Amino acid sequence: MITFSEFKENFRRTRPVYSLSVKAKTVNKTTLFLLLGMLLPYLVQLIIYFYGIYDNRWGFLQIERRDLTGGNFYKRMMKVQFNAAFPYFYTMAALILGTNMYRDEINEDTISYIMTKPLPRDYIFIQKYLAYLRMALAVTMPALTVSFWTAVLASFIFDAEFDYAGKGDTLMSYLLISTYNWLIFVVGLFILVSTLGIVFVTTGMLLRRPLLANLFIGFGILIEQILIDLIDNRIEPLYLSINFIVRMLIGYDDAFPGFLVKREIYNFNEVATLINTILILIIGILFGMKRAKQKEFW
Repeated sequence: MITFSEFKENFRRTRPVYSLSVKAKTVNKTTLFLLLGMLLPYLVQLIIYFYGIYDNRWGFLQIERRDLTGGNFYKRMMKVQFNAAFPYFYTMAALILGTNMYRDEINEDTISYIMTKPLPRDYIFIQKYLAYLRMALAVTMPALTVSFWTAVLASFIFDAEFDYAGKGDTLMSYLLISTYNWLIFVVGLFILVSTLGIVFVTTGMLLRRPLLANLFIGFGILIEQILIDLIDNRIEPLYLSINFIVRMLIGYDDAFPGFLVKREIYNFNEVATLINTILILIIGILFGMKRAKQKEFW
């Protein structure tokens, strides 16, 4: 049984792996592409939320100004996040960053430089995962933040009636609730990228062609969600993140009444969601550390 002092020392010795991995991904063109790509849902939010596109009687497209009152802008922001950003864009960012955390160095044959050093491989895995987590949040959080606060600002300017169902009837309460809800979105994002990432980083380390496997894992959840519930929702990263957000947001039930009742898949509370997330991370990290010690990289 390893002591805390031994853990601390091994963690300190492998810390340069974290720094080098973050630096390599920061200057990577793929990372920049992902950062810009995460803004696509936000651009959609701006374009189609201020202006709707409708068919007129002649069969041509006709642009008309949308109604932004009644909390419509805020509602549409949440729909964009839940229907596009979380299941597609943030998942894709986690997939690419997680898969390439080991795979890039393996393909370029630079992994041997690290593995020949007298460093514990299981702690190298921890540092790789932490580097992934930092980069995944750095890529996804700006888009989420801009999208959320644009909706808050637009609702404040254009929708005098929007006040979180009476809970944010003063400027201070409106800002406090908005800040709280933004933090809930951030925690939900962390749940998504952390639980997906532990899988993607591990498969990127173990498999020769991990991209196909990770595509199946990441977007197989979406197919399962659309068609039929085939597996336990309580271990699916997408369900865990969205379930936590919709249960914790102030004003969500007022904006989408009956959502949790109509969607039977969301049948576990926020505490169970956090517990399941922690268990997934613990099991995933322990498994990854064990396999990292056994893996032959050349």
